[in-house]
Amino acid sequence: MWVASSGLTFPISPDSFADRWKSGFHIGGGILYSLNLEQRVMVRATASYQKLSPNTNRILSDLGIVNTSNRIDVQDGSGSIWSLALNLKITPRWTKGTLIPYAIGGPALMRVNQDVTFIPLGDTQSQQFNQTTTDIGWSLGAGIDFDLPHEITFFVESQYTMVFTQEAGPRFIPVRLGILF
Repeated sequence: MWVASSGLTFPISPDSFADRWKSGFHIGGGILYSLNLEQRVMVRATASYQKLSPNTNRILSDLGIVNTSNRIDVQDGSGSIWSLALNLKITPRWTKGTLIPYAIGGPALMRVNQDVTFIPLGDTQSQQFNQTTTDIGWSLGAGIDFDLPHEITFFVESQYTMVFTQEAGPRFIPVRLGILF
């Protein structure tokens, strides 16, 4: 089956990540493969992109720059997370009907980019804060499938996601709405 999803992403920790970035959007897609005939255990491989809005005053503060009287012009800023994930989706045996709960989780390769360009007023030279890391991550969550006619399934899902870095890595919660077809 094919998977397509979108939704919101909420940064939650550590403070150096969650305070710098506001919630953003998520989009992704992939494939779902059943490991047994009852479709109780499935593997889902997905690629996704998440874009976050900057909290520019916090980023500048972390750089030791105090933006009093709005003396700094923030030109551009974005936080983004690209990921390739391999999740195991498990549905309990007791479920029947059109509403089917499930647990989901697994490893992912994630590229986290934090980028802000700003110009102190009275200066002509722009300055840039850029931090990019590529690391392994892990997610664990739950969702509900809504079976629709013609072998189409709508789902709602949320996963606690963490990126393993040398320091405390980003942690965030994507909330997805999607379709299986």
